[in-house]
Amino acid sequence: MTILTTIRPILGQIMTSHNGIKTVYTDWQKELYGGMGKQTNIQTALSGGNASTSFRIGAGFNRTTAIATQSGADQRISLSVNLSHASTDQRFHISFSNQYSNTLSDMINISGSAVSIPPNAPPIRDALGNLNYAGWGGSNTTARNAFRFSNLENPYSATTSFLNSSLSLIMNYSKD
Repeated sequence: MTILTTIRPILGQIMTSHNGIKTVYTDWQKELYGGMGKQTNIQTALSGGNASTSFRIGAGFNRTTAIATQSGADQRISLSVNLSHASTDQRFHISFSNQYSNTLSDMINISGSAVSIPPNAPPIRDALGNLNYAGWGGSNTTARNAFRFSNLENPYSATTSFLNSSLSLIMNYSKD
């Protein structure tokens, strides 16, 4: 009796050969969610002024990747400007505020039910690195619909821009 176990280069997949019969065991959680989530967050600001005028300028960058082994990230940049001024007699006040952010989501959605696939199911990708439709039914459409990974090459991508500005003018006519 000969037992040969090899760990394949595909993350989380072990192939065992016992008396010439090959068995594949895939830890789907490790295969799909074995990556490391990362976050980069940078914020900076400059402020100053004098007795009657003050200002603040800020900028930020944020990038977050998920624990999925596939690529994708959420990124956001932001800019803000605040300026306020009061007259020397404090009867007139003006303030301006401006905030802008741009968010780019480029994530890949992996079905939560994918981790419940039997461990001996065919691998996600073939030897050439392409999606392994053949292992999941080939040209049989019903069987191909069971392939839960077709969206790995169709990432969710969205860009959102946000702009918020305000201007405030206050005039005090009464004497204090």
